Amino acid sequence: FDVTGVWRIKDSGVPIKPTGQSKVIDGAKCDEQAIALTISMTEMAGSQMPPQAAEMMKDVKVRMDGSAWVAKSGPGVAEYIAFQSASAKQSLSTLTRAMPGIGSMGLDRIMESFSGASGLAYLTELKMEIEGGGEMAGMLKQFGDLKFTNRVTDVSTAPLPDELFAVPSDYTVLSK
Repeated sequence: FDVTGVWRIKDSGVPIKPTGQSKVIDGAKCDEQAIALTISMTEMAGSQMPPQAAEMMKDVKVRMDGSAWVAKSGPGVAEYIAFQSASAKQSLSTLTRAMPGIGSMGLDRIMESFSGASGLAYLTELKMEIEGGGEMAGMLKQFGDLKFTNRVTDVSTAPLPDELFAVPSDYTVLSK
């Protein structure tokens, strides 16, 4: 990461950087961070992609552009920053690699990039589009661009009740 305020997705050279714009979202002063990320489809799938599929996807990329409005102080911000940092260090995304369909979608790189963030994103808006040529890119482009919005509506640092983590009394393990 570039410590001058520009976070870089490891190995991509694509910055996530401050725009200089600020606004208040639900009482929190937030600074806008521009996001621009391009990941090849073969990189997203990693080694799990069969060679024939990798060949078909070799020129296909997913591009995400948008912004995140980040609060640098307030309730839960310090805890969130600590979580993001620990997640990257502990390779939390290793868990996601085992999930079918989510697995190696470059989430480890994305998680790592945001571990350098100095706040909590109250509003994130991203547009995702397919880039590249070939038959596969043409087919995927037919689905059109996807837009994602994530907005924090409440932040609490109150402890979670133990009941949330209790195993139900009627839970049983089935052996095969």
